[in-house]
Amino acid sequence: MHSEAQYESGRIITIGFGAGDSGHSGSYTVKEDFRTKKFSGFRALVFEAKVGWNFWEMTSVYGVARFAPSNSIISPYRSTYLGIGVSQAFPFMKSIYVIGNYGSYRSSLGGGNNSGNGNLFNIGAGIRLDDNIFLEMNNTFGELSGIDSDLSISHKENQWFGTISFKF
Repeated sequence: MHSEAQYESGRIITIGFGAGDSGHSGSYTVKEDFRTKKFSGFRALVFEAKVGWNFWEMTSVYGVARFAPSNSIISPYRSTYLGIGVSQAFPFMKSIYVIGNYGSYRSSLGGGNNSGNGNLFNIGAGIRLDDNIFLEMNNTFGELSGIDSDLSISHKENQWFGTISFKF
């Protein structure tokens, strides 16, 4: 019998690629002599990996690692997120699932500039497009601290991003 669940019971290993927008990186400004330069919050590339276990073909528990490199032309901002998460499919629509993660977020602007770190929440939803392909939309949010005093950047992160993930 073919399962319509998010994953089959057992080990989970996925790698995802996506893009999004970060309110935190979009709040970064630099004051120059005759202007204030504002950077985009656009995250052109987000890499994500999950490793964990799926129980009962409906509930997954996993570790998650996410990296958004700097966009050399758009913004020097880069971030990492390491956390633990759970996803739950619904018996009445097994191809759709919700996501919840909690983890450590770090961001920097290169050159040793710490633009914030903190423990952030992530919520989202996904849909199973095929046995090994998943489409997800996520929101990572929370307060950041440890920002270098000479940076003009918000203490809040509110990042929206979508990924397409492949199961191995």
